[in-house]
Amino acid sequence: MRNIFYITLYIVILSTSIYTQNLHNKFNINSDDLAKVIINEDEITKKAITTTPVNFLTLVDKLLNNSVDLTLVDKNHRLLENYIPPKMVNLSDFDLHTRYKTMLFAQYAIDDFIQMSNDAKKNNIDIFIASTYRSYGFQNRIFNNMKNFHGEEKAATIVAYPGASQHQLGTAVDFGTITTAYAYTDAGKWLKENSWKYGFTLSYPKGKESLTTYIWEPWHYRYIGPAGALIQRNYFNDIQQNFLIFWDKYSAFFLERHIH
Repeated sequence: MRNIFYITLYIVILSTSIYTQNLHNKFNINSDDLAKVIINEDEITKKAITTTPVNFLTLVDKLLNNSVDLTLVDKNHRLLENYIPPKMVNLSDFDLHTRYKTMLFAQYAIDDFIQMSNDAKKNNIDIFIASTYRSYGFQNRIFNNMKNFHGEEKAATIVAYPGASQHQLGTAVDFGTITTAYAYTDAGKWLKENSWKYGFTLSYPKGKESLTTYIWEPWHYRYIGPAGALIQRNYFNDIQQNFLIFWDKYSAFFLERHIH
């Protein structure tokens, strides 16, 4: 009987330790902690994270060590009128195909931007940059023009309200013709297949209008960094909005438990 007791006790201790020990050497997070964080996520996300938690936390560690802005910006999460991104560079100063002489973008993304453009060129693909950073005031003028033409309800599905545009972050870019026809061009197809490798992901995909509240925009990408793009791709069904909503809710949790 005594042997059975000790064996049972050992099994209990062993099973308990599995759930209380840290999953990753960079985080004070155990299985129970992570389970509580993802409990309300969809089944695809929950399964992916619980299957490979170490890989997931490795990517989260990279996110926390990088300076990529992952601020959730949409109709319900708006930037202040006076918000201006720090340290932007003019894309026209580099070997990039730009529409205007002044096109500002986040400095920390420039190396990946150039690499993406160069790799596209190797495949005879021209990455034409049509729009990048927009100030609150500029976005306001665009929205008002669209509202005067379509009415506010329709305009709000096509153009972001001022303060609700990813372009104000300095990390969003419109490519090509800024029409749905761009999806069927060589450049549009190449970006869809390859942009994530350089940290760029599509913001408003087809069939997700109810989630993003915007029409399909195959030309609109946002830089979330290579680690962010991998997390989106591997854990959030490759939907940027899902990942950004999750990060908005739980980035503080991961930061608090991050071991430097």
